[in-house]
Amino acid sequence: MPFKYPPRTPSAQPNIVGMVFDALADMLSEVPIIGDILAFIASLFGRTSTSNARLSRLEAIVSKGASGSDMFNRVDSATLGQGPGMPGPWVTGGNGPALGVFGNAAALQESIAPQAGRRWARYPVVASTSAMAVNLGVDDRALSSDDLTTIIVCANQEFTEGIAANVFGAGVYLARFARSGNTWTFADFAQDPAYKIERTQSIDLRANGTGTYSLWVENQQVLSGTSDLPIDAAHRWGGFAIRMSIPFPFVYRYGWRVTVFSLRSESETFTAIETVETVANNAATTAGSAATTATNAEAAAGAVLGIAENADAKATQAQDTANAALDSVQDALNGAQQTGKEFMVASAGVVLGRNEVNIGPSVVVPPGRDFRATSVTYGLEQNTGGIAIELLKISPTRAATVMHTANIPANQLEYQATGLNIPVENGYRYACNVIGLVGQASVLLCSVDGALL
Repeated sequence: MPFKYPPRTPSAQPNIVGMVFDALADMLSEVPIIGDILAFIASLFGRTSTSNARLSRLEAIVSKGASGSDMFNRVDSATLGQGPGMPGPWVTGGNGPALGVFGNAAALQESIAPQAGRRWARYPVVASTSAMAVNLGVDDRALSSDDLTTIIVCANQEFTEGIAANVFGAGVYLARFARSGNTWTFADFAQDPAYKIERTQSIDLRANGTGTYSLWVENQQVLSGTSDLPIDAAHRWGGFAIRMSIPFPFVYRYGWRVTVFSLRSESETFTAIETVETVANNAATTAGSAATTATNAEAAAGAVLGIAENADAKATQAQDTANAALDSVQDALNGAQQTGKEFMVASAGVVLGRNEVNIGPSVVVPPGRDFRATSVTYGLEQNTGGIAIELLKISPTRAATVMHTANIPANQLEYQATGLNIPVENGYRYACNVIGLVGQASVLLCSVDGALL
């Protein structure tokens, strides 16, 4: 067994701790007090079921409307390689520890005596316009305040200049960057040294195409500023970089790990994706009074709680914790009337595009009701090399909107994405668009389930 230094952070504890916790959690999580203690202990080791569920939802959210994405859900490797649906491998460079896939995340490889440095990765797809965005998902391990991961947009193909968001565990900075070999320089034009990010959060760096750049965390704007970087077709590449430093002998600081990546162009939606987290946050932060807060909390719960005996108590609860509204929304979805539609996309060989069924089944939403798609399931008879599928909703005028993008690895015949919260209007139809195909695939079925609120 190779030698390892003692763990430096709670998240780096030996894996046996997580195994013991999982066994205890299975037996005792239903006991209220003990379950709370276990949840607290698990949070120290980054292994709570809540954080894992949030990671799954995060993967689904960032895939919507993406021009390209990678969930890094493949075997460990000292290189990033090529994810399902990608037209080619990541383009990488830099110095220091190897940048690869470890534990279903893009991360720097840890070793006994690593060398400090920064590794960068450019996604192999260029954005279609200068208005673009790159989204990264933060891993559920403990975050270091001493080192950073960098989000990059509007870079040139050589990755020697562009716009960067340097994101520490504590401190965020927007800058125009320049790289010469392994030397990086950053000219900051917006910063918040005190801002702290959290584990499993979704972080966007957006460019509006006219020289303004903004950083968003969980669909909330954190920073914004302007730069004189050229705006042209040569500056439309995106990616990220992770740095590792050694502030003291045998003290190693790594930038945070990336669980998911997506690149979007202006042709896709740039509006904040409606998520349960956003609804809950609005319920607690936009209320101007206790009564308004209570009303918003009820609205966030889908108006299905059906209890109005104590508005003041509900207002106080919503102000105390926005998570109460989040739980209410999820309860509402779980308890609402469930309905599903299944249809065949291809009865034989699968090809790129819409295949045999250009438009699928329609959705009927009674007046005064609201329908949300909560899960999508795909079934295949054959899948030799991996497939990427867009789930579309088609309006009565035949306008198509991307609801979700699935990247199904090679040899996987069943795929399911849950925890979705996507509104679907009355009279709209479902359809599937195959946007990536490696090898051969045959007999494709799609099933969409949802909640009628």
